[in-house]
Amino acid sequence: MGMAHDGEADAEAEVTKPLRAESGVQEEGSVFGPEESVAVSDIGGGNAIWWGLGFVNMATIWAYQTLITAQDVYKEKFPDANIAFWGTVVYGIALVVAHVANLVFSIETHLSFKARVIPGFMVTALIGTIVIIWQTPALIHHGGPAVILIAFGLTGVVNTFISGPLYAIAGLFPTGAFTGAVNIGNAWAGVLTVVTETVIRLIFKASHSGGNPYTFTMYLFTGIMVAICIVAILVFLSTIRVPVCAEKIRRAEEARLSGDRSLRIDTQRLKAVWETIKELKYPAISQFWVFFVSLALWPGIPCATKPDGWFATYNGDWLCSPFIVGAFNVSDFLGRVSTKWFERMSMETCMWLSLSRTLLVVPVVLSVDPMKIKSNWVLIVVLFVVGWSNGLLSTLSMMKGPRIASRPELGAYVMVLFLYLGIACGAITAAVLNRNGWPKTPT
Repeated sequence: MGMAHDGEADAEAEVTKPLRAESGVQEEGSVFGPEESVAVSDIGGGNAIWWGLGFVNMATIWAYQTLITAQDVYKEKFPDANIAFWGTVVYGIALVVAHVANLVFSIETHLSFKARVIPGFMVTALIGTIVIIWQTPALIHHGGPAVILIAFGLTGVVNTFISGPLYAIAGLFPTGAFTGAVNIGNAWAGVLTVVTETVIRLIFKASHSGGNPYTFTMYLFTGIMVAICIVAILVFLSTIRVPVCAEKIRRAEEARLSGDRSLRIDTQRLKAVWETIKELKYPAISQFWVFFVSLALWPGIPCATKPDGWFATYNGDWLCSPFIVGAFNVSDFLGRVSTKWFERMSMETCMWLSLSRTLLVVPVVLSVDPMKIKSNWVLIVVLFVVGWSNGLLSTLSMMKGPRIASRPELGAYVMVLFLYLGIACGAITAAVLNRNGWPKTPT
């Protein structure tokens, strides 16, 4: 028995020997703590884990990006529903409610990583199937906008159940690189959905088909989402079978099963959450304000601007998507991958830079209503800055935040909470402005 145990220990040591000891609290000065100099390639199967976590989170966000990118479909089919505004509101509120419920009732203690991720993708595929069915002529005029808004809400709830385990798995390693991979997965989804939608529309245009391009795009685009959900399940199962990842998950599962798993309000946990919030004041404020500004300024407000110049003459229906949606998503990706040049930025600096992004409201407003800046290209450049700064600052604060908390896993949940609060509050702000008549819909 002892020899078998020693053999298991030796095997575990062989798997994990490249990793340094996990030391808990890090110094404030850098995004990367001393032990985070460990390269992903130095971890057994590290590259497979990095790409796996990135792909799975990309698939998680793909459903939301599919719904966001289809703005022209909503305008054509439901011109009075203002889904560009209300879709992100419903999505953001669903994120916050689901995440707060998880924090209050410790739902994650009742379900394993697999029990949250795999059913999550199955439900997402079901959502996509229902959206496809509801685009048929027989059903689209029977609550079509409500179905889309419900899809936004359900996608938000499901995303919290899938993204939480991915961030938790990434947090099991003594490096921020895997958390960075999860974050970059967000950006991959944004870029690839825009590219996919653009290619589909170009193919339809080149084919000279007589059908409705928006219906065709919605069918195919959502069908791709369903297929990606299936692939994501396979990739997730492959990732968690990588030996070093499997061992860390096994330990996490043992800790989960040994704890109190009764479904109740855990007051001690809530006190710990509050203490963690105080520890993470700089990165938490940064995370909230980054997404508040981004979702207040995008996509609803700029998509309401009047096509001008080249867009008015040739491609007015392409201004919102792919140009406005794509400008943000592509630059967000570039911001996330550029963090390596800013890894020494302190969290206090990150917070002040996040707050300074509020100044970007001015050129966006002047480009939309009143349209003092006539060129749509100026608006697109400004949105590129909004997206790049969003990707950079949100990734830096998310990678750093949990690792300066005394309880890193709880720190990750707190950071995600502020991310979701930023999304919800920003989207609500944009929707309230729209509800009160701004910006005016171009005629």
